[in-house]
Amino acid sequence: MVEYDGDKRYEAIKYKIENEIPLDNKDIMDLIFLPLMKNKWVEDEAARKVL
Repeated sequence: MVEYDGDKRYEAIKYKIENEIPLDNKDIMDLIFLPLMKNKWVEDEAARKVL
């Protein structure tokens, strides 16, 4: 999962949520795995951001 850009996916999902755009299945799966993706946060901070 490290090869996926977690920051980019987080921002895309955050945009959808803030603009009340429904999340698709890929977005939901990415939310589950976001803490395991490459991102600028430490793992526990990434997990808290997803929740």
